[in-house]
Order: sequence, then structure tokens, then C-alpha cells
Amino acid sequence: MPLWPKKERRLIAERTKAALSAKKAAGASFGNPHNLDHAGSLGRAALVRAADEFASSLVPVVNAIPPRAVQRADAGLNGDRAEQAWYPVGSWRGMACIFGG
Repeated sequence: MPLWPKKERRLIAERTKAALSAKKAAGASFGNPHNLDHAGSLGRAALVRAADEFASSLVPVVNAIPPRAVQRADAGLNGDRAEQAWYPVGSWRGMACIFGG
């Protein structure tokens, strides 16, 4: 990557910080402190709605997992190998087992 885009980003950041500092020194206030509770409740509601939509999108995936695969995964996590150390390769094997890979 050429150096000039990095330099340009740095220069833009410096100019922006300098302009904001000058406005703040002149007494300007930033943001809207008058509706913090309302804005917070709207933001939380949006996050909950997005989380619910995501969870709903996972229902078909979870329902598609065969019960036998869940039993094997459960046995692997809580059964014979509960005392063994965890390795990422084992997780990939478990995912392949669950999703039929």
C-alpha cells in the first residue's frame, strides 16, 4: 500500500481534532444532553429487536441438527472425554459430526 493514503488519513485526523478542539475551546457543546434517557431506551430496544431477529434466524439451523448428533456431542462434552484437555481440532470434528461433514 502506498504511503500517501496513510499520510492523508493522519492529516485528516489531525485537522478534525484541531477543529473540534477549537470549537470546544470556543464554548460549543457537542451532542444532545436533553434526551439521553429517551435515546438510550430507543437504542436498547433496537438492540433487543436485532438480537431477537438473529435468534429467530437460527431456529431452522438448530432444528435441522439431528438428535443423534446432539447426543454424540453431549456425550463427547460431558461423558468419556470430560477429563481430557480441549483442542480446537476436536471442536472442528464435533462441528463436522453435528452438521454431517
